[in-house]
Amino acid sequence: MSHVIGVVNQKGGVGKLIMNVPELRAAYLNSLADGIQMIAQAGANRVQRDSSDMAIQALAGALVGIGLSISSLWMANPNLDFMTSLDEAFNFVESGFPL
Repeated sequence: MSHVIGVVNQKGGVGKLIMNVPELRAAYLNSLADGIQMIAQAGANRVQRDSSDMAIQALAGALVGIGLSISSLWMANPNLDFMTSLDEAFNFVESGFPL
């Protein structure tokens, strides 16, 4: 138990714990799926479309995916400014993914 507390107290420790405990990882993935549906419903309401519309689902999934990718970067580098990185990622999408 002291090992778990030590991991949680480290920068990024909670993320590492979630990714390394199967039950926590499953719960996290379920919460991502729920988040996609919440974003899809909000987006669908905004543009007066059905939340099951493929374009609505794709947009919602992309937004959650961006959050997930930035979270992964942050877990690997806890000194990363999470909110700035998230903002930069959304700006990258908004500008059309210029590579």
